[in-house]
Amino acid sequence: MKALQFIGQETARNPSIAAICRAGVQGMLQAVCADMAFVFLRDEDRLLLQEIFPADSRSVMNQVPIHRVGECLCGLCVQQNEALFSKNIFEDSRCSWQECKAIGIRSFAALPLQEKGNAFGVIGLGSFRMMDFEGHRCFLETLSHQIAVSLLNAKLYQTVKEAMARNRESERAILQEQWRLRTILEAVPFGICMFKTGTELRYANPIFLDLFGYDVSVFSDEPTWFERLFPDRGEREKAWDFWMQCRRKKVRSGGNSAVFEVCCADGSKKHVRFWVVSLESGESILVCEDITERLMLEEQLQHAQKMESIGVLAGGIAHDFNNLLQAIRGQAQLLMIENREDDPRNKRIQAIDASVERGAKLVRQLLLFSRKSKPVRERIDLNDLIAREIDIIERTIPKMVRLSFMPDPELWPIMADSVQIEQLLLNLAINAADAMPEGGHLMLSTQNVVFPCPAGESSRKAETDRYVRLRVTDTGCGIPEDIRKHIFEPFFSTKSPGKGTGLGLASVYGIVKAHDGEILCESEIGKGTTFQIDFPASEPFQPSSCTHPIDTRPIRPGKGTILVVDDVADIRSLLKEMLENCGFEVLTAASGEEALRIHNHPPAPIDLTILDLGMPGMGGYQCLKRLQETNPGIKVLIASGYGEQAVLQSALVQKCVAFVQKPFRLQDLLNRIQSLMQPESP
Repeated sequence: MKALQFIGQETARNPSIAAICRAGVQGMLQAVCADMAFVFLRDEDRLLLQEIFPADSRSVMNQVPIHRVGECLCGLCVQQNEALFSKNIFEDSRCSWQECKAIGIRSFAALPLQEKGNAFGVIGLGSFRMMDFEGHRCFLETLSHQIAVSLLNAKLYQTVKEAMARNRESERAILQEQWRLRTILEAVPFGICMFKTGTELRYANPIFLDLFGYDVSVFSDEPTWFERLFPDRGEREKAWDFWMQCRRKKVRSGGNSAVFEVCCADGSKKHVRFWVVSLESGESILVCEDITERLMLEEQLQHAQKMESIGVLAGGIAHDFNNLLQAIRGQAQLLMIENREDDPRNKRIQAIDASVERGAKLVRQLLLFSRKSKPVRERIDLNDLIAREIDIIERTIPKMVRLSFMPDPELWPIMADSVQIEQLLLNLAINAADAMPEGGHLMLSTQNVVFPCPAGESSRKAETDRYVRLRVTDTGCGIPEDIRKHIFEPFFSTKSPGKGTGLGLASVYGIVKAHDGEILCESEIGKGTTFQIDFPASEPFQPSSCTHPIDTRPIRPGKGTILVVDDVADIRSLLKEMLENCGFEVLTAASGEEALRIHNHPPAPIDLTILDLGMPGMGGYQCLKRLQETNPGIKVLIASGYGEQAVLQSALVQKCVAFVQKPFRLQDLLNRIQSLMQPESP
């Protein structure tokens, strides 16, 4: 009885696992005159020593090995979930722990610590003399049961304390640490409140009140604050069922949570994750976290991943389409070479080549979109570009939107990437059309402007005072001031889900800034919106032809052996025919592996290898690396429709490597070939 009282007093004074283990072994030794007592707690299939008494027993035993469930008397006790006794362990085959025998332990007792019929540990006694511990079986089992209950209560106490205090460093009693707990609850980035038995609010930290914006009186009555937070009846019933279910089950951990959309005092909607923790006293703790911004970021990430997937797809389509265009252009050039100069079919062939050129521009748009190609700046006439783009815009926007263009006839040229400017125009036009669902007027205009600004005072990046202004005006609904501040932010959109990604105006802003330009948005509710864009002007055009006719001049015959490596059969046969007509000996390979075999055993010395990058199997880039390893001076002309910048930059650092973009003209190909095959100057 004294042992039970001692354990109860020690547990009440310090209800920690370590203190209970210490009190348990001391109580055991007080009740039974043994020489040693110990406690092991189970961790999966291991038994970890928690306490041994007296203290010098640990040093006498030197090092306590790890016990396993099912091994020796302690392990068997846990496995069988029953008390085990041994008067003489030297004659007991169940005892395999040599450390006990080494220090002279004779008699032994092991009693399981049980929770719901399962052993979660073992408490035992040892004696240097022969003792009949089994004669005290009833009392020892009662004592071990009391220690097990105390340990379980300690675990429960620790769980509740951690849930309320959030990583508190101190393990003191809750009653002694109330003021510290309040400080922590007011500092954590979660809303926390505690309800007494029934519906009375006992405590709510400031973040809880700020999260919802209601006065504390609203939360004093559960039905009232449920009606305020969840005005929708269906959502309110789901939240109420979750609340009641957690309270009935007396959930004591943060494992059960749910997310609900709540209505705050100012009318705003937030997504909040709720955790409910029930205490033995009948009180309930509610923990709340505002995850509205996190959900928005996750949605933006999904948008970005979707755009990345589309970009990868676009890059693959561009590669295959360039191969197709190359076959069309090559065949057209062969026909042009075979025909007489006055052949009437030449005009049709030139029309085919012009269509190929337009197709190549579309492919460049795909490559830019998929970030497989870098922008190409050139001097362009913005009027001409807009005039060509109007046809595409008219086919894109609704027919009830009227489109007009007022160009400045003396417009200065600009240095820009035509594909990106076309993308800019299309994005602005689509955005304007969305603002005019019932129809309206979309106006494009250009003009020259000059900004007289003393040196050093300009806020513009471009080192010029001459600009070309583009204005895109619609007669739509207009943009409110609070929304206008965010229109250029990525993923910001006022459109409903599925109607847009919120990347259109962000892309426009990025293109303008990449061209050292400025963009300004002016809008009035009910009257429309104007986007004003200023591009730095370039030098005037030099008189030159703007067309690219097929070169029909006699081709200078070539000399040497060329290996053509391409996985597309039409491209291989086309290049073979074109180059053989120019006087070259031509070998072909359908893959990087085949190209390596030909290079290892060539029928004739290979002077140049024309290599495609986007091939299955080894691929062109790995093939190039293998070729350069065996022959560092090998001459390679990369002819690809993929144009991946990272690959090209690492390959083109070699002087003996050049690049031609599909679909290329025959003369462009020959120029590259001749520049690579001409002998180097000494």
